[in-house]
Amino acid sequence: MGVWNAHTSVGNICGSLIAASVLDYGWGWSFVAPGALIVSGGIIVFLFLAPYPEDVGFSSSSSSSSSAAAAVQVGDDKEALVHKTGDGALRQASVDRKGIGLVEACMIPGVIPFALCLFFAKLVAYTFLYWLPFYLTHTGND
Repeated sequence: MGVWNAHTSVGNICGSLIAASVLDYGWGWSFVAPGALIVSGGIIVFLFLAPYPEDVGFSSSSSSSSSAAAAVQVGDDKEALVHKTGDGALRQASVDRKGIGLVEACMIPGVIPFALCLFFAKLVAYTFLYWLPFYLTHTGND
């Protein structure tokens, strides 16, 4: 968990270093260079990350280790996974998965308050990180 939670701080530090390293070429490059790296990383993730564990041979996270899964045809050439749960009941999960959109994601309880809290927390953090040193150097006692 420590490594996972460190990605935010490491990303902020690396982004600041990259932006500062290209300032000799003009202030605009401090936006272009980190943005190009982010786009490159996004393309790599899009091309090589498997969307579901089943795509690379792992079992589904929704099925337990003791359950058996079998693919069956359910009609209209759609395939479904039938899971036998621990109590012997059969549960059907569609293989055709569809993600939710932005509006549906915003309707999940707690998403909007969390997003607003994160926005204002980041606003305060970046204000202290970037603006406060500038303010102190220009208004501090000499």
